[in-house]
Amino acid sequence: MSELFEQHNNKPIESLDSLVDHLKDTPPKFDDFDEGITLNIVPSNIGRAKDPKDSIPLGIGALTLEQLKAIFSTMPVDLTFIDADDRVRFVSEGPDRVFIRPKTIIGRKVQSCHPAESLDLVEQILSDFRTGKQDVADFWLNFRGRFVFIRYFAIRDEHKNYMGTLEVTQDLTRERALAGERRLLEYDTPTKDPNA
Repeated sequence: MSELFEQHNNKPIESLDSLVDHLKDTPPKFDDFDEGITLNIVPSNIGRAKDPKDSIPLGIGALTLEQLKAIFSTMPVDLTFIDADDRVRFVSEGPDRVFIRPKTIIGRKVQSCHPAESLDLVEQILSDFRTGKQDVADFWLNFRGRFVFIRYFAIRDEHKNYMGTLEVTQDLTRERALAGERRLLEYDTPTKDPNA
């Protein structure tokens, strides 16, 4: 079976395109595959642009700092990152934040950013994340006429060491009211005049 992936018209298979051509000519049967076969085909770089100058490599792809800022400020969620020492290190700045976070929050202990009545809950989440008992904590509530979904995620490195907690808050009022389907392009807001 391995020769299926080694040659195509007596030529080695060196790219994804040549594998696709080969499979079109001789489509394999599913029972022909050996579970131990792995394909180490790397798509060519033809037609690909290099990463932008000053980009930050992110595992799959790379973005500039400006692009990252724009993405974080466009996402329909509020993000707050607390490091392993329980200090607030990052807050996204979207236009419709559910909970206002002043810039002075950066560097402060997260415990000092919550009301006394919720402090035990915050400590429990952080403790459970730190010890590895839990990785996610979900809450939802009605807040000023909006249905708000709050998720806390334990952030870990590749060795499962605790690096901090990410709070993701989203106003799901609109999504909760959706019904039926929308399959055609239909904007929720009037189209803007780009020349205005």
